[in-house]
Amino acid sequence: MLPFWPTRIRKRSRPRLTLRFHRATDTTPKVAFGLISAQQLAALYHEHGALLFDQNIRSFLGRNTLNKEIEASLRSTPELFAHYNNGITMICRQLRVPRTKNRPFGQYLARGLSIVNGAQTVGSIAQAIPNGDPNPPEAYVMVTIIETQGAGDTFAVDVTRTRNTQNPIPQRSICRTGHRQ
Repeated sequence: MLPFWPTRIRKRSRPRLTLRFHRATDTTPKVAFGLISAQQLAALYHEHGALLFDQNIRSFLGRNTLNKEIEASLRSTPELFAHYNNGITMICRQLRVPRTKNRPFGQYLARGLSIVNGAQTVGSIAQAIPNGDPNPPEAYVMVTIIETQGAGDTFAVDVTRTRNTQNPIPQRSICRTGHRQ
């Protein structure tokens, strides 16, 4: 079990998230998924900083070796970034789903937003796309947005814990495939 000390979801955070090739469930709690632009993620990070990860088990670790690889991937092959990256998970207190679900783009309103998986991806994107960059790379990231309202007291903690849990991958397994992410 991972050590986890949750903080309260920020109630003032209400970003509008534009998703491409999106879908949302009609279930309670709602879950939406699609592609979000790297430019929009960079803007969120530049506006909110580490507070964007207030429900995550860790924050952005800075420009370490792996995060520099994420930046390099974004700069060198932005059109393949969504293919190479695992994506991110956001939770929010309340998720407003667009009425028209059959359009290629949809605007979601997420109240009390926090990124619970993907701090390294988002932080690296923000390093690669400075605030106000006039020519950001056109790249996308797979995103899952999970509403927590009405889901029980431990739901947000459970989502954060499970979305950050995986079996360790030994280096020899990565070398055996002949490439690294």
